[in-house]
Amino acid sequence: PNEEEAKAVIQPHGWEIWDIAQAFSDMGCRFIVIKCGSRGQYAWDSDSHSRFLIPAYPARVMDVYGAGDAYCGGFLVGLDQTGDIVEAALRGSVSASIVIEGTGAYYALDALPELAEARLESLRPAVKRV
Repeated sequence: PNEEEAKAVIQPHGWEIWDIAQAFSDMGCRFIVIKCGSRGQYAWDSDSHSRFLIPAYPARVMDVYGAGDAYCGGFLVGLDQTGDIVEAALRGSVSASIVIEGTGAYYALDALPELAEARLESLRPAVKRV
């Protein structure tokens, strides 16, 4: 979920993001990612109790329609390919960054694979373990 959705699901209001992630973990979720748009994502692997701040790629925003879906798609493919929550979250961030730089359902299909890889490489050093 995004931050607003996560706060709406988990009561009481006023909890910090990591408290909300813990509540989702208590429901049986292994990987919890709370999306915060241009502020990036909070990612938690409940098995290892590892928490990460994942940056958003600083894209030129044209249209945010479909960004959440692109994030989720990139995340799931990344998780399937790597099994790593950080790599999955980075791939979700990159997928969303490409989608928001254009308009229309097919815009991202024209992106070169090298663009996604370059964005991944630029974001990896900015991941913070907390």
